[in-house]
Amino acid sequence: MVGSAAMRCLAVTAVALTMGFGSPARAAQAGSEAAYQKLIASARKSYIAAHLKAAATDFRNALALKPQGAEALIGLGLVLAEQSPLEAIPLLEKGLEKEPANARAHAMLGTAFQSVGRERDAARAYRKYLELSPQGELAGELRTIIERLDPNGGQPPAQAASATADYRQGLLLFESKEYEEAAKVFEAVLKGIPSHADAHKLLGTCYAKTRRFDLAAREYEEFVHLAPADPQASRVTRLLKDYFAANPSQKPRYPLP
Repeated sequence: MVGSAAMRCLAVTAVALTMGFGSPARAAQAGSEAAYQKLIASARKSYIAAHLKAAATDFRNALALKPQGAEALIGLGLVLAEQSPLEAIPLLEKGLEKEPANARAHAMLGTAFQSVGRERDAARAYRKYLELSPQGELAGELRTIIERLDPNGGQPPAQAASATADYRQGLLLFESKEYEEAAKVFEAVLKGIPSHADAHKLLGTCYAKTRRFDLAAREYEEFVHLAPADPQASRVTRLLKDYFAANPSQKPRYPLP
């Protein structure tokens, strides 16, 4: 999935600004539109600076003024795509109904789908990005991810489909910061599908949050081993290198790039 740094870069072009104020005779409407645009500009600036809480607040306030505003829908979806993908998905979908040619928003919708285990939906959103922007900055990366997520063109193994509900339950627990319970669910998912790279990654984070760092390292290793082309793999690799440098008695099971 597309990482946090890429998301901030995408915000520059994904959150388009529409400056028309409608009929000049309707002063109240023009004032509301001006306030909306001011909030969008402020939110965009905060988002690019990685001030996500401030960005979310401004985008939400913009939606209160203009519930169908594509800029606010897509912008808030971008802010929430990693931390609250279940909330981000309908926002991005609604925004894309109004801006269907927004390639980067499709890419971020794919990221949100991937986070909740909807791998076929993620692949479909990534393919839409490629359809709109075949030579885009994310094209090579997304082609690699699609091959891993959906190598059979929308026909994943039945076992993977049956694990989706458990994965979503784990994700909900994870988002609620119930890391002990989330870890149990992800452990169950991995018993059925040992190659579920994202489950390894989230299980590693659950272990890290509960200070079981040796187990976290093991799961992060599995994630990097299974998904070396994932945009988050380089960040996780750096974490692993730091861990093994600080714990020389521990040795990685796989060579670290």
